[in-house]
Amino acid sequence: MDERGLSCYITPGRTSLFEARDFLRRAAVALDLHGSDREALLVVANELVVSAIIQESAGFRLGLVPRTDALRIEVWRPDLLCEDAPDDSTCRSTGLLRRGIPVVDEMTRDWGLSPVDDGGSIVWAEIAVLGRGPLVPSAAA
Repeated sequence: MDERGLSCYITPGRTSLFEARDFLRRAAVALDLHGSDREALLVVANELVVSAIIQESAGFRLGLVPRTDALRIEVWRPDLLCEDAPDDSTCRSTGLLRRGIPVVDEMTRDWGLSPVDDGGSIVWAEIAVLGRGPLVPSAAA
């Protein structure tokens, strides 16, 4: 874990979804997430990851950034461009497949697609964490 949180790079291929889900399960343990917090992480992150895989991403970084009362899930894709106004810091467009939008919308407090200075975009979603306060990762990370 670094100052930005937990992350891993997912390579394209048949095992991409397995790699992402394995990372998410381990991260949920490291962040001590249980019950509805854990479920929200797994469901929302799964939608973002499946979208990247189905859209044939060249590979992507999956990251979790703990906040005081939320967990930000990020999927950075170097091949996804934010096609809305380039000066807009947050834009919503093709970051999620249509079937995933209602799921992500319902389970998060906010989500969007933000351009990255180095290229590509981050599809992100923030889930409220109902647990015991600020997320502090355990040594298992």
